[in-house]
Amino acid sequence: MARKGKEADVQVYVKTEEEWEKLVESQGILTVVDVYSEWAGPCNAMANYLKKIKLEVGDDLLQCAMAKCDTIDALKMFRGHCKPIWLFIMAGQTVQVMHGSNAPLLGRIIHEHMDKLKSGNPVVDTISLDDAVPESELHLDLALEKQERLSKEMSKKMENKKLFDESEFAILYLQEYIHTCQDSVKTVEDMVKEAGLNVVSVCEVKLEEEEPRTLLKDTGFEDQCAKLNGHPAKMMLLRGENAEETTRKALGEGDGSLKEKFRNESEPGCLLVCGSSQMLPLAKKYFYSSFDEVIHGNEIKWAAKCLVVFALETAEEITGKVEAIELELLEKEELSLTEEQVQSILPEGLEGDELEELTGHLGKPVLVYAFRNLDGDIDEGIFKTFEETEVQALLTTKKDEKVWNIFPNFGEKKEVEAKEGEEENNEVEK
Repeated sequence: MARKGKEADVQVYVKTEEEWEKLVESQGILTVVDVYSEWAGPCNAMANYLKKIKLEVGDDLLQCAMAKCDTIDALKMFRGHCKPIWLFIMAGQTVQVMHGSNAPLLGRIIHEHMDKLKSGNPVVDTISLDDAVPESELHLDLALEKQERLSKEMSKKMENKKLFDESEFAILYLQEYIHTCQDSVKTVEDMVKEAGLNVVSVCEVKLEEEEPRTLLKDTGFEDQCAKLNGHPAKMMLLRGENAEETTRKALGEGDGSLKEKFRNESEPGCLLVCGSSQMLPLAKKYFYSSFDEVIHGNEIKWAAKCLVVFALETAEEITGKVEAIELELLEKEELSLTEEQVQSILPEGLEGDELEELTGHLGKPVLVYAFRNLDGDIDEGIFKTFEETEVQALLTTKKDEKVWNIFPNFGEKKEVEAKEGEEENNEVEK
């Protein structure tokens, strides 16, 4: 169905293979195509915005079109997708793709390629149409569901001050003209080091949707939201005592400060994310793995632990009963303890025959368990007796250093297994 009124003036309607071939063969211009399926329809909301862009850059250098992939074999790979797909084509080659209805990003991409055309140097990297296809909606739904679940789990853990202290972290946002300049990057790195902070991680980002507004809140640069939307940048996650306040002091204020040095007219250049309500949402999305490592390390450090030792000869009787206990079992090993290990875990104050007897038992092969409870304490009494058996633990202890004497990497094996399982699940989802 053809477009009516002003929309027809903005975008050419393409529905056949011949019309498509003629469209993409155009030389010396940029062609912007809204690819859509009949059941989903084209992105009507962009028509007025495209008209505005055409007035800005001139009709001679830019043409816009709508292409119905249902009737064009060259676009068959896009059939069945409901998300808007925008192709940017020059001299018959696709040079960029955009998914969704992000008007500021669409305008910026058009202007970037128009500038290259006007400079007489339009040569850019090309991409195949197969690589321009969005991920399947099912795959995206699963990924978003998983991301939301992990984010909720992390948010809950962050409420525990032993596991996470938000004052230790800060985020610096570096605009493109800063992170692509070696001297500027060196200045930032030196500032961080001199302030006594550590760079935990650096990642490339393109902020989307409400993220620029979150980043710029209460910074004085709120009017730059559209410019930061989808624009290449980098973020640095910093860690140290009172990280945000320390970074703010290091950047300084006024003439001669680093904050002013990085500023370019109305752009901040190097921006400190202000306040935990702004910092944490960005940090959880872009630095999830770094935060996860910090929290996991603190879980190992602060969680209630219990080392339980049984004579190996009793393993058949008690294994099932011990492992049925509702605690997180992190370690289980059949061991022959060294004399040093035995001495390191013996209870304080034990003397005489009791000490000699226990030392003798621990000198033989033993079955050793290590449990963890993130939600509270551990009652050692649950290991003393079991129903239908007279077997008792030779020794139990909740002292961290005694657990680490036997299992120096307490908890790390569990984490590796969890990551391997997650990778296997990801492969299945793919």
